[in-house]
Amino acid sequence: SGTTGEPKGVQLPHSAVVAAVASLAAALEHYDEPVGPGDSMLSYLPLAHIFDRVSEETSLAAGACIGYWSGDVARVGEDAAALKPSVFVGVPRVYDKVYDTVQHRLSGVNWLRRSIF
Repeated sequence: SGTTGEPKGVQLPHSAVVAAVASLAAALEHYDEPVGPGDSMLSYLPLAHIFDRVSEETSLAAGACIGYWSGDVARVGEDAAALKPSVFVGVPRVYDKVYDTVQHRLSGVNWLRRSIF
């Protein structure tokens, strides 16, 4: 991980990736969250990010499509609007940004809209 400092490279055997894909597929099935040919995933994490790799490979194995972001962090929202993904994986840092954006927009609306939201 390079989130909190210099990236640390670790070799993962193919069997570990295959086990992670099988585990994610089993979890999706267990929680009745099927992913299949009608689904699409927006990939915006670095391709070296193992969570993105496992998510992509699980999606591909299920027959889903993958759309790649434009490469501009400021345009991820536009990328999502264009692709309309049914699968959106992220890391806490991304979800914190989404939450902050929503809270910022809510701060500019009246109390009734804010409370309904």
